Amino acid sequence: MNSQDFRAIAPYIHAHRNKRVVIMLPGEAIGATDSLIADVALLHALGLNIVLVHGYRPQLDALMAQNGLRPEFHNQRRITPADAQPHVLAAAGATRLQLEAALSQGLPNTPMAHAKIRVVSGNFVQARPLGVMDGVDMQHTGTVRSVDRRAIERHLAANDLVLVSCLGHSATGEMFNLRLHEVAQKLAINLEADKLIVLGKHWPAQFAGELLREIAAGELLSALPNREGPNEILGLAGDTCQAGVERVHLLNWRQDGVLLDELLTRDGVGTLVYRTAYERLRQATAADIGNLMDLLKPMEQAGWLVKREPERLETEVSNFYVVERDGSLIGCAALYALDDQHAEIACVAVHPDYQGGDLGDNLLARLEREARSRGIQQVWVLTTVAEHWFQEQGFKPAQVADLPDSRQALYNYQRASKVLTKPL
Repeated sequence: MNSQDFRAIAPYIHAHRNKRVVIMLPGEAIGATDSLIADVALLHALGLNIVLVHGYRPQLDALMAQNGLRPEFHNQRRITPADAQPHVLAAAGATRLQLEAALSQGLPNTPMAHAKIRVVSGNFVQARPLGVMDGVDMQHTGTVRSVDRRAIERHLAANDLVLVSCLGHSATGEMFNLRLHEVAQKLAINLEADKLIVLGKHWPAQFAGELLREIAAGELLSALPNREGPNEILGLAGDTCQAGVERVHLLNWRQDGVLLDELLTRDGVGTLVYRTAYERLRQATAADIGNLMDLLKPMEQAGWLVKREPERLETEVSNFYVVERDGSLIGCAALYALDDQHAEIACVAVHPDYQGGDLGDNLLARLEREARSRGIQQVWVLTTVAEHWFQEQGFKPAQVADLPDSRQALYNYQRASKVLTKPL
């Protein structure tokens, strides 16, 4: 590289410095190419805050085959029986150690010379069992329940490279086998990452008969015919952007230098899904009151929400967060502080045209992050119709008598709302 080439990439170095990036590394890429790890190290040296999420599927399959076990799947999710769990732990541990060793290289006359990367791992991901799906017990297969954002942020602030496997720990001390794409997505969303980089084999994508280089998340999701095969990852990329991550890069890990070519050149080499200006989650302002009333009105008329007059909304609008698309509000939720340690989440509403997706989940996650940032330790909800949905989001049933005194005094016994709570 001559001086002119180096100057050409300088704007990209400046643009990416201190950016928070989650990189998803599939198990088949581990050990297959040394240059990929060297490029991760170079990006770290250039000032990117990197969380590297790795899989171990081929390593696990090999261990199970050696011990006479065959993998079982249901709805494209691996079933993890008890006799496979030791092999899950062995595969996850071996790949983690392999990556730590690769990132610790420093021989002279190699790209890793003088790198001195401090790699940290830990119990950053809490999981819960996936349970029974269509009558099939998924056993030790789980799903992400929460991410320890503060712990990861402390390590990133210390210039550590954070390494996460797709294993999750539960409050009961169990470990669950998680889906790699889900862990990467949840980390990117919860960390409010600037980028999620998904390394796979099939990118750049073919979409609608053409090579897809870049597309807005909203346009992608509206045109996606299904979520099968590569479309599943495209859908995940669109959902991730709608949840607040600015960009998702879909790259082919087999292409030498793919990370550098994507991030340090003008045109890139993969498929870029980006969040558009007309899709954003933000705090509400007084200018939103009319649209908020329109959004809440159907649920108020159905008796699902308590009616709020314009005057009340004017005084409470700062408690609301809204999702805006093309100038219109398509979702909202509110966070009310009850005292220094408790808050209530209320008015979770999604426009009928956008129900059935992840919009409500993302709103709830955003309010939970806001509550944590204020030092809130426990959130509460009162609902007449959405009890099961809140339980799916980690809330537990509670009694009126459990409510903080300030909220208990205002409880409407005629509505007989269910009370649920969730520690943060």
